Amino acid sequence: MWSSMSPVISNVFMEYFEILALDTAERKPSLWLRYVEDTFVILPHDLDRLQKFCNHINSVLTAFKFTMEIETETVIPFWTC
Repeated sequence: MWSSMSPVISNVFMEYFEILALDTAERKPSLWLRYVEDTFVILPHDLDRLQKFCNHINSVLTAFKFTMEIETETVIPFWTC
């Protein structure tokens, strides 16, 4: 059974991870928003740099795996109906 402290501990850990990952990134996102473990990130770079950023944050702590979805035709995939 999950402890009532689990969300607090998760949030503290994700804040630690964000500081570690973003401070060491070669190119920083112009926007990084997080709700629990979901992130919304705006990186105004070409696809190669986007992939490098994703590889970077995945290399910070190998126990976690970030994935990315890129907008197509000005539509964000998870906001479509």
